[in-house]
Amino acid sequence: TIAQTFAYLRPRLGNKIELKTTLNDQLIVRHNAPLLSWVLENMIKNATDALQGEGEIRVDADIESTEIKITIADDGRGMSLSEQRKIFNPGYTTKKRGWGLGLSLAKRIIEEYHGGKLVLIQSQPGIGTTFAITIPFA
Repeated sequence: TIAQTFAYLRPRLGNKIELKTTLNDQLIVRHNAPLLSWVLENMIKNATDALQGEGEIRVDADIESTEIKITIADDGRGMSLSEQRKIFNPGYTTKKRGWGLGLSLAKRIIEEYHGGKLVLIQSQPGIGTTFAITIPFA
């Protein structure tokens, strides 16, 4: 699912945005493919918006203990502490367009449907942002 989502997104990101991925070939976990794909697409589109047309998005997926861990990092604009506290609230957005539902829905899909977690690892203005998704093995 992860590889298919990236194959779909790569040509749509533009030639100044680099999508780098490292995926463990042994990643097998029970999941809803369309929902997980939507979450990844939403996260990567958010990272693309943060890059403002140019930069790098790095996605790594590996086995960590009893779960898979997917990290999504960008070298975009980053977020202030005030923004970080609100990002998962429905209706909150830093964009001129949008409804502010993407991250709250992504979090709900990962936590309630897949029994995992979606967390903000770090974000610094002018440096970038990193999120992590963990999904336990069935």
